[in-house]
Amino acid sequence: MQKLTISEGWNLVPSRTSLEECYYSDERELCKDDVLAEYYYIHELSDYITQEELKNNPEKYMKYIDDDENPAARFYSKWIYIDSGASDKWLTYKSSVTKREQYLEESQINLFEGWNFLTFQPFMVWDDDLEDDRLSFNEMKGTCEIENLYFWQPVEKEWIAWDLNEKIDNDLIGAGFVIKVSESCHLGYEKEQPGPPPTP
Repeated sequence: MQKLTISEGWNLVPSRTSLEECYYSDERELCKDDVLAEYYYIHELSDYITQEELKNNPEKYMKYIDDDENPAARFYSKWIYIDSGASDKWLTYKSSVTKREQYLEESQINLFEGWNFLTFQPFMVWDDDLEDDRLSFNEMKGTCEIENLYFWQPVEKEWIAWDLNEKIDNDLIGAGFVIKVSESCHLGYEKEQPGPPPTP
């Protein structure tokens, strides 16, 4: 479980996070009344939708962000806008996919041509019993030709370019980022398969 620190203004957070009513939550934890705006980017529609639109018309929009209909949706991110009174609160995030094997076999992340909104995941940083098995995006690009990757820095309110050879740190788990690919593809990571021994 990861606690994401939230800053005043725009934050790019996991789309699967849900907020409680404020009278149920810890005073340091972000709650519904703290969020002034909430947007999901729907790639198939090339547009944003609000939380209100999703609530009022679930049959139209849920198929795009519900991971039962779209398994890759569990890795999506969304925008939330926080006022100054909720600055420095935290948001709890727990990924449903933590083991790299589970990601490899069940949950490859399918991307659309153009920009995709995602979050850094635990399996990108560690694997089962290994303390440090961090990956770079070049090591898990799968079938993708990655053109650009940026993560959102909510304190400075700016996009930070990401080096595709840079290893992903543990403190980035749950942070939102955008990745641009040249055509539809999927991220993936393949373990090296040993070859047979040479003949005598």
